Amino acid sequence: MKITTRKDLGKLLEHFGLKGHAVEVGCAEGLHAAILIAQPAITKLYMIDAWKRLEQKGDGGFPQEWHDNNFQEALGRTNELAHKRVILKGLSSEMIPQIPDDSLQLAYIDGDHSFQGCLNDLQAIWPKIKVG
Repeated sequence: MKITTRKDLGKLLEHFGLKGHAVEVGCAEGLHAAILIAQPAITKLYMIDAWKRLEQKGDGGFPQEWHDNNFQEALGRTNELAHKRVILKGLSSEMIPQIPDDSLQLAYIDGDHSFQGCLNDLQAIWPKIKVG
């Protein structure tokens, strides 16, 4: 199977006959979360985002109103499959520990885009990924 965009990630699980839980770190307005949650191979999607103004460059530094709007859009885009979603509203460093270890088939990291932020998220999510 060829993966050409992030939209294909859920299909990748299906291709290998896998089903299970996934996480998206950095959901913003929920565009990608809506694609992931609709994949039959994804039985639960943890949606992690601060959805608040942060003292950083990029989207995180935008006004709170922008984040509030994104949160409402993310809820609306995933509402039809709300039974499959778990909203974890807060910093990834605080939310990732709430996911059980060895429980995820897929992790999509799109939060803090700094080198250190990505590294921190990868290190935190690693124990959550299913062995094998």
